[in-house]
Amino acid sequence: MLHQVAAAQTSHAAEVRQRNAAKNLLQRMNHYVADGFPEISVLDGLMNDLSAFGRTEVTDETRSQVQSDVKNFLVRWEDAFSRLPYMFAISDLNQPGEQLRAIRTLALENGWQWSDAIPADTSPPPDKEAMNAWRERAFPSLARGWDWHPDEPNREGLDEAVRCARRVQEYRTDINNAWQRLRDR
Repeated sequence: MLHQVAAAQTSHAAEVRQRNAAKNLLQRMNHYVADGFPEISVLDGLMNDLSAFGRTEVTDETRSQVQSDVKNFLVRWEDAFSRLPYMFAISDLNQPGEQLRAIRTLALENGWQWSDAIPADTSPPPDKEAMNAWRERAFPSLARGWDWHPDEPNREGLDEAVRCARRVQEYRTDINNAWQRLRDR
């Protein structure tokens, strides 16, 4: 009987250590995200603009305005995802994300109730290059330095950009929510 009590205490201590490790990792990751990622309102604005570009019919009369809107949008996109804080946050999130995945796996294997607080995907969102790769597909003439093509923007490129921005938004929300849920347990 004493052996069973000792085993239960050891198991409980291991669970507490792992939960505390997960809390610490999530707190650190949440800090990186809060300091380096664009605000949710900025991401919402970027995604709304991308959707608007997809619905806009480019005519001879609207081409100049659309071009101007696109250039302004691209400056905002660049500001959101090419800033040093975003790039540093992405690189700083790799190792804690891997550690958190390992803790989540262990927690699930042991049936610890708090394991559901940890997101299944803790890998960071795309880096600067991946976040900007869609532009050449959406606006090929800008990449070539040629005149605006009447078929631009390309819908597939815009959809890719929305997916990238949504991934950043979901990651930001998932990490913050996971940290708050584990912090409160």
